[in-house]
Amino acid sequence: MDRGWNQPYLAELSGLGRIYISQLENGRKRASIQTIDVLAQSFKLTISDFLKGV
Repeated sequence: MDRGWNQPYLAELSGLGRIYISQLENGRKRASIQTIDVLAQSFKLTISDFLKGV
């Protein structure tokens, strides 16, 4: 999903740390269901829609 957002913007929007977002993006961390929910809400999506195609 490409919205043209950078990591600092997503970090600010979601309340998650920029380094943590980078680690998720690069596969060095795994997201909990709570984190997935926070990210889905940041993108204004349901968890189901957020995870489509995964």
